[in-house]
Amino acid sequence: MSPTKTQNPQTNPLVKLAVSYQRVSTEAQGEEDRSGFSRQGEALTRWKRDHPDYEVRVIKEAISGRKNVKEGLLGRFLEDAQKGSVAPGTVLVVETFSRLSRDDMQGCMQLMLDIFKAGLGVSFCDFGNQILRSLDETGGTVHQIVGAASNSHREWLEKRDRTRGARRWRREQIAENASGGKSAVFGNYRFKPRSECPIDPGYPRWLDVDADGNWVQLEKEVAWVQRAFRLAKEKGAVTISQALRDIGVTQARSDTPIKVGDVDVLLRNIAVMGWRQHFEDNVAIGDPVKGVYPAIITPAEFDAVQVALKSRNYKRVPNGRHRHNLFEAQTFCDCCGAKLGLRNGRNGHAFYCSSKKNKTCDAPNIRYDEEAMLNRLHHFRWADFFGSDKHEAELANARRVVLTLTGELGALQDKVEEKRLQIMDAEPGTPVNVLNLWDKRLEKVEAAVRSKEQELTRAEDTMQSLERRPTGRKAEREVRRRLKAFMDGDRTDLSHRNEFNGWLVRENLGFAINTRTGRMEFGRLKTENYKLVEIDCVMDDAAAMGLDLDKVAAMIPS
Repeated sequence: MSPTKTQNPQTNPLVKLAVSYQRVSTEAQGEEDRSGFSRQGEALTRWKRDHPDYEVRVIKEAISGRKNVKEGLLGRFLEDAQKGSVAPGTVLVVETFSRLSRDDMQGCMQLMLDIFKAGLGVSFCDFGNQILRSLDETGGTVHQIVGAASNSHREWLEKRDRTRGARRWRREQIAENASGGKSAVFGNYRFKPRSECPIDPGYPRWLDVDADGNWVQLEKEVAWVQRAFRLAKEKGAVTISQALRDIGVTQARSDTPIKVGDVDVLLRNIAVMGWRQHFEDNVAIGDPVKGVYPAIITPAEFDAVQVALKSRNYKRVPNGRHRHNLFEAQTFCDCCGAKLGLRNGRNGHAFYCSSKKNKTCDAPNIRYDEEAMLNRLHHFRWADFFGSDKHEAELANARRVVLTLTGELGALQDKVEEKRLQIMDAEPGTPVNVLNLWDKRLEKVEAAVRSKEQELTRAEDTMQSLERRPTGRKAEREVRRRLKAFMDGDRTDLSHRNEFNGWLVRENLGFAINTRTGRMEFGRLKTENYKLVEIDCVMDDAAAMGLDLDKVAAMIPS
């Protein structure tokens, strides 16, 4: 038997692997700019011609060169290499050093050392496509890298300063020229129509700009945003997001259905009131500027939703599944103005002042008596409340306030123009301290103008609200019909209770209750910073409303 011949197994040559890392700072640069992915792709094509034996994979991302290691795909790739999940000897291909990093010299050199320590090579297309595997390589490439790192960081600093300067100028233009949400032109700065910058125009998704520079409200967008705020007074973000998905609402920059997190952000977005909060590196800069956009939600509606959101931080569904407090979010302490909450005790539910927890109010608890409160509504003098004489007087007063503020604003604007001309026409030899004094005076008057504009915007909102308010017998009959339907129906039905509470919230009607005496006042509420500052009511005392005073007194626990 002839001996068996052993043959060496056939071996396949190891594949050489390269990973092309391509980065842009913004999505817009990647899609539109010549310096984006297109140019980096062409550089990779030339690199492949010089290294045909490499299999190349591509990583793309839109992120700052100061964040791509800590937060981006480059950092994740490097971590995988350090864990041994990337084949040793893999080459990282980058168009230029600035695509790899914009960090300072120490950070750049540490990144290079980390790459080499992880068993990777690196190749820069603008350095002749040479593959480096350590900083000890001969030739001038390493010196080029050091110079490129320095230049890259210097360019980033210059770009950052230019960007910050431009943003600061834009903030100033917007603050100085806010028009109460009428115009998208702010001095020498103007927002562009969506057709010119569809990715991120810099203003809310429910707005656009016309050819004359005026704001245009997108009706469908406005409608679902307003619906979300109406629902938010009673429902949580999960329910709201589902309701919005059911009508086809998507995320702002994609066709992905809107999510719970999107709704949560929306409900806290002050832009719905027409305000703009400036940011720098995700940090709020200064106070919000009011009157920048057209308001689609009133401050009262926004505040009511914030109260509801805050309450849901402790309890997911208001009043559990039963809505024990029919008047939730519409009852306030007469002593301090804070909201009255409801708690369950041995003797049933009782109102308590929410300021008790920070020890700023010592008002006692008072038993929750829904029947007495509904009786107050039933006997409320709705005819006087909706009376045309009272309404006309309120409207006339609101109009006088608007006219007065308009005149005051005009005078302040004239002062601003006068002081600007004073500075522009200053003689060349004017002392610096005098110029600084003029600048401070100008800033003071400009601040007064902004404050007066905001005051006028609020006054105009009040006047418009009065103009829309129903009056007379028709309004009274509608309210009494609603009350009768609720009181005669099944008051334990959750949907009926939610609907009734929603009506109180929409009409901004509620109670101020003195928990010491049991005295209740009912009317239209005015709140500031979540506290009651005024209640517009037409009753004198409990007896005037035909209430049983003994029953009211019995509400006070002994």
